Amino acid sequence: YNFLDISEGDTLTVVGSGRDWDHLGEGHDILTYAWYDDTDTLLCEDVCGSSITVAAADLGAGKHEIYFSVQDNEGNWSKEVSLDVHVYEVLHQIFMPLSAPVP
Repeated sequence: YNFLDISEGDTLTVVGSGRDWDHLGEGHDILTYAWYDDTDTLLCEDVCGSSITVAAADLGAGKHEIYFSVQDNEGNWSKEVSLDVHVYEVLHQIFMPLSAPVP
């Protein structure tokens, strides 16, 4: 079970890997990496790599799941794995000066 707590001001970097156990097909074993969240939003632009970096503020406060899977050179996708991320809202402290009433 993978779970991570971060605040909105943090940056999240996640690294994943996959392996093609049958070694069939031409070229590299793993061709495509996919990173997406629980709203099916792709978390990388154009071509995904084996890692992503996301600003926690871009996810927003609350609970999120980040999913990762790889595709081999035969077009087969791996079973996805997930990471639960809880983004905490940054709370700012405000101070008010206190003074005694003027008589």
